[in-house]
Amino acid sequence: MMEWRTDQMNPSVFAPCVATVGFFDGVHKGHQYLMKQVRNVASRLGLPSMVITFANHPRKVTDAGYCPRLLTTFDEKSRLLAATGVDYGCVLTFTPAMASLTAEAFMHEYLQERFHVKALVMGYDHRFGSDRKGVEACRGYGEQYGIQVYAADEYRNGSQCHVSSSTARQAVMAGDMKGAYRLLGHPYGLEAVVVDGQHLGRTIGFPTANLELTGTDKLLPCDGVYAVWMWIDGQRYAGMANLGQRPTVNDSEKKTLEIHLLDFHQNIYGQKVQVEFMESVRAEQKFEGLDALTRALEQDREQVRQILFESVYEDLIGPAEENETITDMPTNAYIMGMLFPADAAITEDENYRDVEFSDRFGDAALDADQNIEAAVFEDDEADDHGKSLFKKPSSAGVSFYVAKNVSKLVADISWGKYYAEDV
Repeated sequence: MMEWRTDQMNPSVFAPCVATVGFFDGVHKGHQYLMKQVRNVASRLGLPSMVITFANHPRKVTDAGYCPRLLTTFDEKSRLLAATGVDYGCVLTFTPAMASLTAEAFMHEYLQERFHVKALVMGYDHRFGSDRKGVEACRGYGEQYGIQVYAADEYRNGSQCHVSSSTARQAVMAGDMKGAYRLLGHPYGLEAVVVDGQHLGRTIGFPTANLELTGTDKLLPCDGVYAVWMWIDGQRYAGMANLGQRPTVNDSEKKTLEIHLLDFHQNIYGQKVQVEFMESVRAEQKFEGLDALTRALEQDREQVRQILFESVYEDLIGPAEENETITDMPTNAYIMGMLFPADAAITEDENYRDVEFSDRFGDAALDADQNIEAAVFEDDEADDHGKSLFKKPSSAGVSFYVAKNVSKLVADISWGKYYAEDV
């Protein structure tokens, strides 16, 4: 687990280390690749690794009128950075005094004197300091202060476009959530609190959770309907989000975010939740009345189910590349369908549970001879099989999936771990 530190701590708490410095908005695939290189250099030198980042956007200090639209709040960024496997995180508050430092002064005062950095891994195009110095200049400064400076390789993934925070922001603003996923390496998400609303949705069969964002600088996708996952207390639930002004029922220009959770009936007012945007369903539009709106929402909901089914598949092997379809994606078993939610009669029998699914498989009900026997193992036993495919917690909305050419679907229900055994 990453240990976080600040520049306010006594320099004696910082051991010699290998570090990198940056704002790292979004912690996209390029950032993740950089962190891997930091860990590799640290391993070769026998030192711990550290990422140095900022609590506030530096440009807000240098440009008073700048209003950033960030891919990640600091809390989101810190969690994503911790997931990269770097040993330590150090957070700085960017100030006017820091903004005035040249690259050489920053390396001397912060990297050498405070943080005891022995090696600095810089992004291939990274520049810092008031004089915006790059790798070659910093190598010269490093020789003076006992800091080896390495230029990281650029992240490349086949024919994929240049990966940067800017390109990820463009994808999010365009509502291209699959494109954002390919760039980020994780779904684009946000944190919010469930607040009371007008309760109109429940009168037409679509109750919604109305959300209030916790980050004021957070970038929002363009207005529209989206397939989303909502995390509540560590559990993931399928949802359909509407982001915009609700033109059919609302004359206000205020933008709102509300989510209809599929097959969900709990009271979650006041709870803090995380929302992951998986794919756009359609643009927001004004309908002639509530009946027309309801019919559109029913169609949207079925499309959301299919999108989220495919997103579970992508959880197993990562997001599809552009123009790749679900049937193109390799795996040891092709997933044919998923139950929303699973309606299963479960009987205990020592270490096994016989699960008889009575829910729908596509448009056809499962026959008796299509029942799947699911074996439940402890967490460490599931790992020993080497076929653990799905490692996020299971939810009430998505409990099991069905696979072709598989003799047995094995699931750790508590931890949401799934793998399939070939016939």
